[in-house]
Amino acid sequence: MNIDSFLFDKKFWIVRHGLFWMAMYLDEFLSIFGLTEPISESWTFFLGLLLDVVMVYFNLYYVIPRFFQRSKMATYVSLTLLTLMLNVVILTAVSYSPNEDYTLFYDIFSTTLVTSGLLGIAIAIKVSKISYLRQQRLNDLQQLQLNTELNYLKKQVNPHFLFNVLNNMYVQSRETPKEVPETIMKLSELMRYQTYDAAKEQVSLKQEINFIEKYLDLEKMRREFLHIEVEKEGDFNNVAVPPMLFLPFVENACKHSTLTTGESEHIRIKWKHNIPKLVFTIENTIGNRRGHINDAQYSGFGLENIKKRIELLYPDKHELSIKEEGGFYKVKLVVSS
Repeated sequence: MNIDSFLFDKKFWIVRHGLFWMAMYLDEFLSIFGLTEPISESWTFFLGLLLDVVMVYFNLYYVIPRFFQRSKMATYVSLTLLTLMLNVVILTAVSYSPNEDYTLFYDIFSTTLVTSGLLGIAIAIKVSKISYLRQQRLNDLQQLQLNTELNYLKKQVNPHFLFNVLNNMYVQSRETPKEVPETIMKLSELMRYQTYDAAKEQVSLKQEINFIEKYLDLEKMRREFLHIEVEKEGDFNNVAVPPMLFLPFVENACKHSTLTTGESEHIRIKWKHNIPKLVFTIENTIGNRRGHINDAQYSGFGLENIKKRIELLYPDKHELSIKEEGGFYKVKLVVSS
């Protein structure tokens, strides 16, 4: 076990939090072994501990994720101060007793100081952890993007796909020569997008869909029995996505839908944008690779690589399901902005 594993691995959660509370209540903890003054009023101590626990975990697991991490700082500060004040008021109300040595002001001030220190330390630890994990995620994403770019440079266009397109263009040139220039233009635009736009961090959703549609047009040209339905719902203006986000699923649908029986092959694709969610669904008839949905060579990437890329791009902001149902492979990807 290394230090990073101890600090960030979920399986050490209880140990980390136990050490935190022991450190915050060190004097009381040591009193158990007779090393410090014994606790005078145990019920007051346990009430204070309960209030501190509720205050800290409410802040760490509710207020920070919903407001601090979403840059709603005014709401975050207000809720933090409110819970701090509530903690101090309750504890002072039940524990304060008039004393010639300690005034009410002194009691409130000292309780506020101690409670603020405890909460401040907890928040500092949480924010530091968030910052560290965010940087690690960024590093992982950059490395994955680099590997993806290298992979695309090695195989800008699938040679087998390119061979079939060129072969069909040859047939076109003899049977319907007027259609050849349009086919060449589509292939050129496809290659241009893969060469230049795929290197960007973000592209417009319209560009990405346009690329997918051209890819499917060329796929249909070489497959007589392939039927493709593409549906778009919602406002796609000013919507950006990472390039090639959907292509692995489209490639997979094309590959797995191929039949040798002469039956109809179907691919259905839908994009639905409803702020803040973008929903992408694709389904295809099951072809000659029935039962291989978890194939390690899934679309040339590997299923785990696809999942990892989406996880890094949309941490805690996505849902991905891939299943075989009713004679179709079905993929549903939901991402939130």
